Amino acid sequence: MTDGQGPVLVVGDLMRDIMVHPKGALRRGSDRAADIRILPGGSAGNQAAWLAHFGVPVALLSRVGAADLVTLEAELDGFGIESLLRRDETALSGKLVCIVDPDGERSFFTDRGAGLNLGVEDVEGIEFGRFSAICVSGYLFFSPAGQGLGRSLIAESTRLKIPLFLDPASAGFLEDMGSDAFLGLADGATWLLPNEDEARVLTGFDERWAQLRALSKRFGNVILKCGADGVISDIDDVRFMAPSPKIEAVDTTGAGDAFLAGFLAALRSGDAPPLALDRGARAGAEACMLTGGRPPGSVAF
Repeated sequence: MTDGQGPVLVVGDLMRDIMVHPKGALRRGSDRAADIRILPGGSAGNQAAWLAHFGVPVALLSRVGAADLVTLEAELDGFGIESLLRRDETALSGKLVCIVDPDGERSFFTDRGAGLNLGVEDVEGIEFGRFSAICVSGYLFFSPAGQGLGRSLIAESTRLKIPLFLDPASAGFLEDMGSDAFLGLADGATWLLPNEDEARVLTGFDERWAQLRALSKRFGNVILKCGADGVISDIDDVRFMAPSPKIEAVDTTGAGDAFLAGFLAALRSGDAPPLALDRGARAGAEACMLTGGRPPGSVAF
């Protein structure tokens, strides 16, 4: 699993999330009252924040606009996250508009900004041997620069025998890219953690267990996130299930990121897979009871 020593390296987007909770149906061409908050976000930023929340030492590699570097480094320091942020002089920091339905489901409009430029040159000087695990957001594979970095990270994790956790991140972007292209780039990842929509795109199957079987033929460890139904998994050729706690969801943003953090934190503490999956499911449920993708105490603007 993981050796429990050294920090976790998280690689991907650090963004600002503009969270929109409409008070009724959209009125095309006119107004609708809404609660709007601007929160720290980005899939990698969320994963790192939840890992730190669970007491795991963590470093975040991301690329941000030059004007935001100092502010974002201070924000990470406030979470207890080691900053490996890279300054981008040509692009602004990423932003995301998230429209949240009354049942907590969300839809995104994504502008990754400087995150699109995160590439192999940004790992220069990083000593990978000091990390116990690498977490990669699938968004990395949706840009040419990120594809090169993603393949480099998988090769480095294989060479050093460091587990690499890959979350495919976006069913919509997977459809745009094509499943074969993504699976080819992801080949060699130790863990794959899709949700059902992402797994449907990657496998062509609607049924959960069929999705799991297909993905398990390519990856040694697969965890399929099934929303309110919890998770099913194939870990080292053994299948496990974990239910999700029954809650009233406020916002599902970041639930998968929280799951990964809770699961990985449990593995590091020596928990067997069933207990680690349960801890991850509880972390995902906790995230659904909050607005935004970060743990309690995150700053709203």
